[in-house]
Amino acid sequence: MAGPIHRLVRGCGSILGPAAQATNTDTFLEQNYPDLPLALHCEVKNPLGLAAFLTALHAFVDQTAPRMTTWQNLDYKDQPYVKITSKAPGDESSAREFAVCYAATPRSLIVTLSEPLLKRALDRQAQSVPPTDHPPRATKGPREKKS
Repeated sequence: MAGPIHRLVRGCGSILGPAAQATNTDTFLEQNYPDLPLALHCEVKNPLGLAAFLTALHAFVDQTAPRMTTWQNLDYKDQPYVKITSKAPGDESSAREFAVCYAATPRSLIVTLSEPLLKRALDRQAQSVPPTDHPPRATKGPREKKS
């Protein structure tokens, strides 16, 4: 009988390609999870609040698991993003390292295990917003009517 992971992978055959052909989907997912097209995209209403949250998260991880992670600040087409990897020596037979990547923009937070997927999401986001040469002008509130 097929397990829930097996049914999920079989149901996404056109998206996951080789995963649909795998005989042991659990092993396949363990070896190929960074290639899965999964990301979390959250709209941001308060960029300063997001920055405070991410700063607190980084401090919390560093305090609770000291020297176990590396936080790399990277750049893709002038858009900063962060890649978090494990510092602990892993299984040397493993060809892939576990990484979490995120990008915080004024409009969104994108989190994924796939760095190429994060870059594609940043490309899409950059295409959807026309660049501005100057900041928006402040507008006055409603005018009061004089009696």
